[in-house]
Amino acid sequence: MSDPLDELDDILDAVEAAKSKTAEDQERARIERDAHAAAFANWAETVVVPTLEPFAVRLRERGYDASVTVNSVESMHGLPPVTHSVDFSAGDRGGIRATVSVRALPDGIVEVERAGGGTGIVRAATPLRDVSPQVLRDAVLSTIRERFGAAFAQRH
Repeated sequence: MSDPLDELDDILDAVEAAKSKTAEDQERARIERDAHAAAFANWAETVVVPTLEPFAVRLRERGYDASVTVNSVESMHGLPPVTHSVDFSAGDRGGIRATVSVRALPDGIVEVERAGGGTGIVRAATPLRDVSPQVLRDAVLSTIRERFGAAFAQRH
């Protein structure tokens, strides 16, 4: 006959092992999330903003309202803020704006959303490594065409 206290020890050992594995899994997931957030923030600073900013500058030079905004949230434990998205916005005195938003999603995925008023909102979720500056430039030009398409069509 087995000792009930030995059986209790076996049960408690299994519970503690499960708790330890859960804690390890949570820590691994946190490290992975932090790495994805850092990669997105670096990419936003070195690729997204330098790709979008020339469009905003040119639009402002031509008298339009345009901006590129980096959005971040305060992080915990006194660390620097974490960048989670970059927004491009352009328009004139009218209410409809041409917008492109680039957002960090979980697991290293990036969402590029564009809206120019004509076709509504178009979103694409892609691994960060697959979103090139050309994809961003195409998104800006597409949304600008949608927003200002009637005037553009009359000239061509």
